[in-house]
Amino acid sequence: MWTARRVANLIHTKLGVRFHLNHLREWLTKRNYTPAEPTLRARQPDQATIDRWVAEDEPRIQKRRVRNRRSSS
Repeated sequence: MWTARRVANLIHTKLGVRFHLNHLREWLTKRNYTPAEPTLRARQPDQATIDRWVAEDEPRIQKRRVRNRRSSS
């Protein structure tokens, strides 16, 4: 479960910045972030759905990534 304390610890670990828990909780709540349980993953994934995604969706996403990439000039 994600809580203000866990988010504060993550921010401190990654960025070296400390937030007061009440302030962080209020800030997250204003942005509609609420404590949430992680979603469960299927124990037996549906191989047909995975194959369809790899065949249809992944190439479309990759094309979009390449098209949106800016040149380094």
